[in-house]
Amino acid sequence: NRESDRQSPRLHPMTHSPRPLAQVTVGMKSETLDPEDVTHLVGVSPTRSIRKGELSSKRRVPAPWGVWTYEASSDDVEVAANEVLAAIEPVANQLRQAARKHQAFLSVSIYWAPEYRQGGYSLPCSVVKRLSALGERFDFYFA
Repeated sequence: NRESDRQSPRLHPMTHSPRPLAQVTVGMKSETLDPEDVTHLVGVSPTRSIRKGELSSKRRVPAPWGVWTYEASSDDVEVAANEVLAAIEPVANQLRQAARKHQAFLSVSIYWAPEYRQGGYSLPCSVVKRLSALGERFDFYFA
């Protein structure tokens, strides 16, 4: 029954997390990056940020650089990509200016954890082109 599938997502038997999972991220990092300044310049709040030297919940050592990222998650890569594009494309020029100001490296990443650790995804070339315009490189991660 499709209705019951929507109400309770299938869980991966080993991790008990919903599958598949897609995360699309646009972000920047540098040793001099000030996340609050980037947020002010760009006009969009990050989904994750950290200052150089701060401790995060995932690290036991101080962050080696400042980070500002905007991320969207979905069970579909294209849905997550379009969410990021909707938020970031209108401020792409400000994002690039902030990256230049902070001598930061801009990247786009796609994380894909397919259900039961197998399978792939497809994206329209137009979406890939739009995402590519936001960063200096693409990073792909698979689980």
